[in-house]
Amino acid sequence: MDLHILLVEDEEQISMLYKTVLQKAGYNVEAVGDGALAIEKLSNPDNKFDLILLDLMIPKTDGMSVLKMIKKDDRLSRIPVFVMSNLGQDEIVKEALQIGASRYLIKAKLMPMDLIELIKQTFTNSMES
Repeated sequence: MDLHILLVEDEEQISMLYKTVLQKAGYNVEAVGDGALAIEKLSNPDNKFDLILLDLMIPKTDGMSVLKMIKKDDRLSRIPVFVMSNLGQDEIVKEALQIGASRYLIKAKLMPMDLIELIKQTFTNSMES
């Protein structure tokens, strides 16, 4: 499965960990460290992403604003977005899901192999429907 993933994460160690694990699983991963860069990448029509992994607490443009921009853009709105954050308050989770996040994952509880499994489930299900 040749998926192109945009990873939006400002903590370099976490970004490198996920990028390495996802690449070993066979995914093509581009990582950016802030919301403004994420918007720039997503705004370029030459970039085609199949999945966006989005942290909420990122510099320049916060993750919730990036999520809103994605879901308002006809070209991007169908791309699944997994919010990956350590913010677990019910109202934040609810808001992200209402805006259109496919999943809300708590980073502290997320093992990299679990993320790969969730990606496989998401794309197996979407191919069947």
